[in-house]
Amino acid sequence: MSREWETFEEIVCDRQAEIEANQIIETYVMDHETYERIYVKAIISKDPTRLPDGEKLWVRDFSGKLKPEYWAIKIVEEQSPISSALLREDV
Repeated sequence: MSREWETFEEIVCDRQAEIEANQIIETYVMDHETYERIYVKAIISKDPTRLPDGEKLWVRDFSGKLKPEYWAIKIVEEQSPISSALLREDV
């Protein structure tokens, strides 16, 4: 069974050109069930039909609510999990 992932709109909003071009980007995603954050190299598509071998990618808007429609993600390389402390700018 394929996994489902989450990301935040603020993470992908600056990567629109790369996403539209189906380029591999480096980012982090969270497991939709466990919320474990994982740094990945992946291809992301707003239109799941353009990435048929991808997994579901749920996007949270700027207020933290899940958008009703999912995107697609194909993880090319999964790197080690990262702690929440590494994501904070003040650390």
